[in-house]
Amino acid sequence: MGRQSEPKSEIARIIEWYEDDIKRYEGMIGQETEYRTIVTQGLIDNIKERVKELKQREGWWNVTRREFAKED
Repeated sequence: MGRQSEPKSEIARIIEWYEDDIKRYEGMIGQETEYRTIVTQGLIDNIKERVKELKQREGWWNVTRREFAKED
């Protein structure tokens, strides 16, 4: 029987969503998204920066959860 993993946090789901967008957008430079936004390298770079920030926040949250678990 496989090991059960913890449910994904909201931040992890957002990171996944952004990373999926990045993959899709990299093949769409110069085209419009479904929301009529023109895809540029700057847009992709901004999303990548946001993912980096969220990954840092997620890492901090995971450490904090482990610390609280130790106190129980």
